[in-house]
Amino acid sequence: SPSLERACEAPRHRRVGHGRGAPSELWLPFCAASQGRAGRALARATQRMSLLDAAQRGHAKAVQSICDSRRYARQAALRGELDSTALHAACEHGHEAVARILLQRSRDLLDVPNRLCQTPLHLSCERGHLSCARLLVDAAADDAHRLQSLLDSADSSGLTPLMRASVSGSAPLVELLVSRGAALDRIDQVGMTALFRACIAGHTACLELLLAARATLQPNVEGAKPLV
Repeated sequence: SPSLERACEAPRHRRVGHGRGAPSELWLPFCAASQGRAGRALARATQRMSLLDAAQRGHAKAVQSICDSRRYARQAALRGELDSTALHAACEHGHEAVARILLQRSRDLLDVPNRLCQTPLHLSCERGHLSCARLLVDAAADDAHRLQSLLDSADSSGLTPLMRASVSGSAPLVELLVSRGAALDRIDQVGMTALFRACIAGHTACLELLLAARATLQPNVEGAKPLV
């Protein structure tokens, strides 16, 4: 916090007295006291902060404090804009450390959708946050059914995380999802596949990865095929 930074930047001691004859050996340490006050101020701010706010802002210490407290159950039930959870907020903004803390506390939020039927993995892929996406799929890796459901879940537009990654143009994300078994040829509400969307958006690297994984060149509902 700014107050904590100011405290740490302050000189270690303050001299008592001024001018000639002032005893140079009389110094009063005060940086530790300043840091203590800043620490208490941070603790009070953390107590007032909601889990959603802390996750969105990437305040890992505040999130950890809430997860370790009796406030967690009530705070975890709170929903933000579009009925998003704290895990949605952390993954949307790329706060991997916060997402890790939340998943260590509970995996219940892993595949909870928001009002647009988007899971935290959808938002990670839409925003291009590879580290968050990897964390999420790793968290589901010990349950094959849950992992497949997470990879292939469709949002309210019919887009899967792989489609979102293809639209965002993140080749590392596409590679991650394909390697974990994401369905290649699912279609959205307008009949487009991940390959179709990567082609329309001009993301050549994503297109090459999907073709190498044997994604098909099936037409959309209007009969058009991707131009490759």
